Amino acid sequence: MKGNSTIFCILLSTTSGLAVSLDCPQPIEGLAVGEIVQALVTVPQEGADGRHFDVECIVRRCDLPDEVRLPLPESPVTDTALTLTSDSPPEPAAQQADTTQPSAVWGNLPGPADTQAPTDQQQKIAVWANWVAEHNPQLTETECELIVRWVLGYSRIYGVNHRLIFAVIEAESDFNPACVSHAGAVGLMQLMPSTARSVQVQNRWNVQENIRGGIQYLSQQLAAYADRSNYEQCVLGLASYNAGPNAVKKYGGVPPYDETRRYVIKVTNRFAELERAGYP
Repeated sequence: MKGNSTIFCILLSTTSGLAVSLDCPQPIEGLAVGEIVQALVTVPQEGADGRHFDVECIVRRCDLPDEVRLPLPESPVTDTALTLTSDSPPEPAAQQADTTQPSAVWGNLPGPADTQAPTDQQQKIAVWANWVAEHNPQLTETECELIVRWVLGYSRIYGVNHRLIFAVIEAESDFNPACVSHAGAVGLMQLMPSTARSVQVQNRWNVQENIRGGIQYLSQQLAAYADRSNYEQCVLGLASYNAGPNAVKKYGGVPPYDETRRYVIKVTNRFAELERAGYP
């Protein structure tokens, strides 16, 4: 407590043993006191204030797949993970079961006002948030920014160009979190139930989970063709995302499906346009 207000503190310890505390004036939505999370941060440059860290992404450890989870420490506050502590715990975010009815769930990561980013990162987020808003004006400013933060954060975690992810989401749902396909795929990245299970997505309607799962699944499809040229890897990875990896293997390339061929052309063209236009 500080006066009559509560300060929520995130305790961070790096692998080198450097301890850092991050003060938050408000609770971070979706996190309970004592819950372990992982963070993507920018460390200060040499000569800068060594106490200042820019937090780019905070993710609950339980929402991450096993291969990217950091090991649990003997004590939560002495690991590379983060722990949220406060005198007055925030209410945990409500969990919604997967359903066939469109009902997007927002939460889990801090809202835009709860994190700090360097000026260039703020500008990058603003550019993409405006781009997202142009596609779906019904999204609030906060929702646009959260989508961008999640795309940027998970793209870095899974090693996928974020411009490609934005192009995929545009083709899949045009940034409508309540989008449902005739085949039953849902959300921004149009996850089918089997795909969601393969990447440990518990609720396809949770916007953060949907983005994380879609990026993870696409990264797996791209990795399957890592020995090809960048162009072939991109085309075959996208075809696998759309038609399934077995179809691509069966035909030895992009399957002869009109939908898949249109999809690959649309996404690769948009990806190239974003690159040429200099989107950050």
